[in-house]
Amino acid sequence: MQKLIKNDKILLYKVIEKNIKHSYIKPQDGYVLITKSKHMPLERITNRLLDKFDYYLESTKKIKEDILYVWNKPYRLIVNEGKIFSYQIVDDVIIVNSKDNNYLNIKVRILKEELKNYLLSIRDEVVEKLHKNNYYEVPLKLKYLRSKYGSYNINKKKEEYIVLNVCLATLEKEFTLYVLYHEYAHQKVKNHQKDFYKGLNKLYKDHREYQKKIKKKRLNI
Repeated sequence: MQKLIKNDKILLYKVIEKNIKHSYIKPQDGYVLITKSKHMPLERITNRLLDKFDYYLESTKKIKEDILYVWNKPYRLIVNEGKIFSYQIVDDVIIVNSKDNNYLNIKVRILKEELKNYLLSIRDEVVEKLHKNNYYEVPLKLKYLRSKYGSYNINKKKEEYIVLNVCLATLEKEFTLYVLYHEYAHQKVKNHQKDFYKGLNKLYKDHREYQKKIKKKRLNI
């Protein structure tokens, strides 16, 4: 772990170097993770961190165990013992009944339910746009992932499906749309070449804006 110091404040960062085209900065709990292209000078990235020092420092503060963001709004969790899992959102509190008192498990279940309900609410709109642009609907699987927001997959039986990270339900809903259409664009083009972005542009015209924004988001709960 390395550190930057500005105005007597310390920002910790970790560097992973990969053979990739672009470099990425992602806030984590307590530090910033830099995934750096071999061709990108580290100084350029650390200068960017210094330019937005307070922003990155604030974004690395650890999230309290009993706080959960749902659609970009923070809620305090109140967990009661109960045989059947259920939850209710009241003002700025989420009241949970659960026999499991593990906060991470509880958060994942809530986010999965919220994401599922949102996807159901937009399904007709999404399917219409897919068919209009000669894509077809595939099953969606919702999981808690630690390194990515989504993926387009084909299993051994040649069955296609999309995996979406339940952490999407911690962000504004527009990010779910962006990731969903991004993965559908991989139905025709598996890599990120020019034709991929042509297809994505037809599905979601604001993809460039959200592609930039999502790289700065925290992938944790």
